[in-house]
This record gives sequence, C-alpha cells and structure tokens, in this order.
Amino acid sequence: MGKGKKKTQRQKDQLLDNLRDGLTVEASCAQANIGKTTYYEWLKASGENGEWTREVDAAITYSEAVILSKIKQTT
Repeated sequence: MGKGKKKTQRQKDQLLDNLRDGLTVEASCAQANIGKTTYYEWLKASGENGEWTREVDAAITYSEAVILSKIKQTT
C-alpha cells in the first residue's frame, strides 16, 4: 500500500471513530483532516451498498444507540 493510501485509510478510520463517538459528519471530517466534499465523494464512489457506505452507516447507527442509552440512563 502506498503512502497516500495509508494516509487515506488512517483518515477514514479516524472519521469512522469520530462518527462512532457521536460527532457530526462535519466535525468528524474536520477532526480527520478531510473536507466534507471528499467525504461525500467517497460515499458516491462506494455506492449505495458499497463497503465504505456500510461502514459509515454502521458507525452512525452505533453512535445513535450509545447516545440513546446514555439519555435513558440519565432519566
């Protein structure tokens, strides 16, 4: 894997971690040092059922479940 691909993979991994932590797409992109345009280009290139799209959806779903659980614990 080339140097650029390693950096891109690290950025994608960081972005997914940020989404799992409950950050917005915009904040996740900023923390991973990528532009929102790049994020949406990756989704488009992946396609509706592509691996990257599924990973993003899973990360967002996970964060929603964690946030909901925390809300329930405080009420």
